[in-house]
Amino acid sequence: MKLLFAAGMVCFAGLVVLFSLRCSGPRPTVASVEVTPPETEGSPYVVEVTVENESRGNGEIEVEAVLRSASGREYSANETAKVRARSNVIVVIEFSVEPGEYTATATVDYPPR
Repeated sequence: MKLLFAAGMVCFAGLVVLFSLRCSGPRPTVASVEVTPPETEGSPYVVEVTVENESRGNGEIEVEAVLRSASGREYSANETAKVRARSNVIVVIEFSVEPGEYTATATVDYPPR
């Protein structure tokens, strides 16, 4: 009887581990951030954020990009995207700002805020 109970507990623990791995969601990280200036006058600056997900989880993420001018002025914008298990996704965020020199940073959240 004790052996049967112990075997049942081992099976239950295994199921809990498998369930938690399946439902753990993504673990996204920002791999790169690139700023592309407008191709034509009046077009937006484009920030491309590459997000990596090395986990087995899928889910919706939120990416926030911050565009900084040489004078220190900051602009921020958010986009949501879906990421699949063990894959990368490129999130594109556009900024309509005055012409100038800009740098960008980005963060990613799961679940989205």
